[in-house]
Amino acid sequence: KYEPWATHDDVYQTVTRKVGRKIDILYDINGNVLGFYIFRIFRYGPWNVMFRGNSFISTRIRGIGVSLLNSAIKNYNPDRLVTFTSQERVYAFLSHFGEILPALNKKPSVTEWHLLSRLAGSIHEVNKDTLAVRDFYPHKHEQQGDAVKNEYVSNLFATLGDKDAYAVMVRCS
Repeated sequence: KYEPWATHDDVYQTVTRKVGRKIDILYDINGNVLGFYIFRIFRYGPWNVMFRGNSFISTRIRGIGVSLLNSAIKNYNPDRLVTFTSQERVYAFLSHFGEILPALNKKPSVTEWHLLSRLAGSIHEVNKDTLAVRDFYPHKHEQQGDAVKNEYVSNLFATLGDKDAYAVMVRCS
């Protein structure tokens, strides 16, 4: 229900059991879901990596996303947080948790780029300079929420095509 364009196969792929997959769900006192994060935790070289998948945050109550992610970061203590997104709001949100890439005058290390490439899968190529991934999504992704009031972030995401994403990495602090 949270992604009306999602097919049964998309939903199944999102919630099926995979090694290291975690689902954090926040309920209100009446048992209604206020938000969730789906992510995987695994080791890659020297790092504990949190690979952020799908999420849903209720618009009824502000600050839920921050609470959920803060809880997960405190619990799993990742060195790197990774996601693929076309949403500038996700990028702006994640920038509060450490040093974020892509960013002006910052490049991933070779090991970080290999991690991003591996997570992108064999059919997608992560651009070494921009961290853009062309045709990442099988269908057009719509912008969710209001535009971010940061010119750099808005300009960065304006370069993406309808099916493109950025490989976003946070070097957690």
